[in-house]
Amino acid sequence: MKRLPYATGFFHFGSEPAIELAAKEAKVAARLAKAGYENGLLFRAFGADAIGLAPPICITKDEVGLLISRLRATIDAFGDLQG
Repeated sequence: MKRLPYATGFFHFGSEPAIELAAKEAKVAARLAKAGYENGLLFRAFGADAIGLAPPICITKDEVGLLISRLRATIDAFGDLQG
């Protein structure tokens, strides 16, 4: 959670890890998923304030770091989620 300060929780939706977001506006997850796609990330919105990630089963530690850094850059560029 320290690396993702905008996250209020983590959970699994089936086999997909998901991040619950501290968002000040409704439907931020869908807009964030679109912004992530533009930054080379594929994830989907779960409801209005959560995103689900779908990394491959064979993901490496370095690739996890890349995923987190791209996710953080996407959110930083998107704007202040916490308000």
